Amino acid sequence: NTLSTHMRQVSKYLEENLHPSQASNEPCVQPFRAFAYPLSPILFMNVTKKVVDQERVRVPAKSMFKTSPARHLDPRVDRLRVGYMSADFGGHTVGSLIRNLLKMHNRHRVEIFGIGMMKGDGTEWNIDMQTSVDRWLNIHAMTDHAAAFAVDALEAHILVDLNGHSKGSRMGVLLRRPAPILIAYLGYPSTSGGLADFLIADKWVAPPETEHLYYEKLVFLPYSYFVNDHRQLYPRPFEHSPTRQEYKLPSSGIIFGNFGQLYKVEPSLFDVWVRIIKRTSNTSLWLLKFPKEAVKRLLKEADKRGLPRDRLVLTSLLPIDSHLAIKAVADVALDTNMFNGHTTGADTLWSGLPLVSLSGEQMRSRAGASMAYALGVTRWLARSLEDYEEIAVRLASKPEAIRRAKEEMEAGIRDSTFFDTAFWAKGFERSWFLMWEAFAAEGKAQSHHLVASRERLEEYGSDWEPQNLMIGTSRHPRRQTPGGPKHDPLGLSEQDDA
Repeated sequence: NTLSTHMRQVSKYLEENLHPSQASNEPCVQPFRAFAYPLSPILFMNVTKKVVDQERVRVPAKSMFKTSPARHLDPRVDRLRVGYMSADFGGHTVGSLIRNLLKMHNRHRVEIFGIGMMKGDGTEWNIDMQTSVDRWLNIHAMTDHAAAFAVDALEAHILVDLNGHSKGSRMGVLLRRPAPILIAYLGYPSTSGGLADFLIADKWVAPPETEHLYYEKLVFLPYSYFVNDHRQLYPRPFEHSPTRQEYKLPSSGIIFGNFGQLYKVEPSLFDVWVRIIKRTSNTSLWLLKFPKEAVKRLLKEADKRGLPRDRLVLTSLLPIDSHLAIKAVADVALDTNMFNGHTTGADTLWSGLPLVSLSGEQMRSRAGASMAYALGVTRWLARSLEDYEEIAVRLASKPEAIRRAKEEMEAGIRDSTFFDTAFWAKGFERSWFLMWEAFAAEGKAQSHHLVASRERLEEYGSDWEPQNLMIGTSRHPRRQTPGGPKHDPLGLSEQDDA
């Protein structure tokens, strides 16, 4: 069809222009935009490398920090100084994932800095996150060199970059290396192309055999690499119990849902979704108008495939305070395969929906498996698109299967540590000490992959009690918008969504 042909043509153009044999060092696509195309892992690495190399030539060698003050600190330090660097401290997806994490770090073991790369918006969320760290520095208005100098003056042992190549990133600051160890995490689920020393991962999202796809050394956490704040942000049981009728959903039958951005839905996957609906009775597909500009094309593609209009439900973005409770009225979540749902994946799992997911080779296409293994609910992980289709059809063919699946989900939510932010914080801290120990022993950050042991987490005890946690969403900065509060789980107004 036309869409498939267009995707093939764009992919062919990108492959030709990104091939290592091409003399030009000018990137023909930005890394985050490249997520939308089925590029091979090696070509995708070339995208990020070209972008970083292009920026690197703008950084004078003499401006690179050779001897950060932190390098002279005791390598046997008992309290690490760690800076989180982000353009998304506030009501952004990344901000929502780490909101209470900043408070949960054990201040007996670590000192936490916040390095803001955005203009402060004065919202309660933004202010709360600034006051959740031990020291706040805003570099938004600074040049890259001045910003790097200011960050260097913090004498941090480690910088955690939460942007990568998403909107608001400051490559020029990172390339000046204002800390001994640079970590890439969360906001950009792929290799940084040489901006960082380490990339936070787990054995599911970045299996050891894929290490050649990353410029960084991998740090394997003993559980899912993906942090979240759902337990605090959306306490269960949900206060609101919406009905299907309230949102013009079918009053009966099984609803398959996907709540991510529509650019993630590639033609071959949409073919599978349509076949799932057509092969099962009394079922429907629920998608968001995300963005609304894509709806016309989506309906055209659905018509081409023979999907009855009454079995495709399109709704606007949902109210932030209740969007998870609303999604819970669906029965099964269908993941996108080329770029898995990240925040939306965690959303649907916290809503109690079984998630049918298919993993690819690259990090961005393996988040569903990471979360499923952490929750202990792996029966709906597919090995191929054909397997994906059969899993969904089997679930829809037996209502009892849906009931059992939701019971398994409730058990996973109750018994696993995936939604335990405090436990996750402890493991992240443990990985920091491993990285610092390796740096202190060898005098350089990037030497070996590191594995944080789950068993050794008990070394850190429970002598830290976080204060002033923010519970619920009543202080969310986007709670008042024309026509009601909107849920923007992936930052629709920005390019940096996961």
